[in-house]
This record gives sequence, C-alpha cells and structure tokens, in this order.
Amino acid sequence: MLSHRLDHAARHADPSMGYASAMAVTVTRILRGVDAVVITVRGGGLAQHELAATDRWGHQVEELQYTTGEGPSVTAFTTGEPVAVTDLTEHGEDWPGFVDAAAGYGLGAAFAFPLAASTATLGTLTLYRREPGTPSTSFADIRDLAELLAAALLADGELADRISSSLAYEDVNMAAGLLSVQQAISIEEAMARLRAMAFADGRPLTETAREVVTRHLNRHHDRPGE
Repeated sequence: MLSHRLDHAARHADPSMGYASAMAVTVTRILRGVDAVVITVRGGGLAQHELAATDRWGHQVEELQYTTGEGPSVTAFTTGEPVAVTDLTEHGEDWPGFVDAAAGYGLGAAFAFPLAASTATLGTLTLYRREPGTPSTSFADIRDLAELLAAALLADGELADRISSSLAYEDVNMAAGLLSVQQAISIEEAMARLRAMAFADGRPLTETAREVVTRHLNRHHDRPGE
C-alpha cells in the first residue's frame, strides 16, 4: 500500500532531515507528476508553521497563501476537505490575490489535503505542479498519506511542542497585535492591513511582520531614559 511505502521510506531516510521533511521528500519520489510538496500546520487564529518544503519554489508558493490569506491550502484547512486545482488560471475569482501572485512564480496546479485528526484539522499536505494537470496517483491514496502524516504529527510529542512554541510566538501574531493597539483596530482588521502591506510591497507576510516588530522594538529601545 502507498502509505506503507511512504512510512517505510521516511523512517529510513537521513535522520538529520527530520520526519516531516523526510515524508515530504518521499512523497515527491513516490508521486509522479508533482514538482513540490509542502507540509504546513496551523494553530488558532493567525498562526501558521511550515514543517517541510521539498524546495524553495514550493516554499515561496505556500508563503504566498499566507501573505494573501487565500488559496487551496487555506481553503482545505478551513473546510476540512481536499481542494484540487488542475489549472490555476480557472480560479481567479476564487482567490484573486493568490492566483495573480502565484502566476508570477509559474504555478500551474495545486492539490491541498487537510491533515485531519479525530477532533480537528492540524494543517495541510499540498502538492504543487508547474504545469496544469494532475498527479498520477489517485486522490484516495494521497488522502491516505495525509491521514498518515496527521497521525505521525500527533504521535511525535517533541515535534508537537516545537510546533506549539513556533505558533505561539510567531512574528505575524505579534505584528498584528502591535498594529491593533497602535491604530485602535481589531485583530482581524490589523491582519488585513498587514497582508495589504506585504502584498503591495511584493514581500512575504512573515518578512513584513518581522519589520513591523523590529521597528517597534527599536523605537522602544531608543526612548530616552529606557
């Protein structure tokens, strides 16, 4: 069975890679017609943490979804259902910001599967293609892989602690909180403004958020008597 092949290959991969990274790399080797694989988990509210990406291109495309707040991975996580995009150009009305930005990175198709546990959705397993089309492996088998990943993430206590820590103190959360206080607006509106800033500058949301936080810390540090 495909899930058994994946688990066996990942557990016998280079230990320095980490289990999630090994799983992502193994998925690309097993599934034909896939150019990149990204495994991402999400916490409550704004938090997101990328566990593994098989290459920089996949990381950049996934980051675009975080920046724009929309896309197949976001939808899969929100709905708890797989999202299949065989031709990105046909989804401009669904995710206008993401589709426009992703076209510049040469994204042709994407397939996002929720990492679902018994009581919640942990994140997504997303497969990216540079050309329109579909993976050669059935969606049922890929869904099995996503279930295996979810179970593995839940079983890895050390990994769970690291994820929780990363999600709790992410720069994006802090930046949104700072904007909310400084401008007397809700967290939701602050997040929307942060995304707009990143999108307008053509930069990742995490980079823009880090700049907001750094600017705040520098101003505080430079105050007389502090």
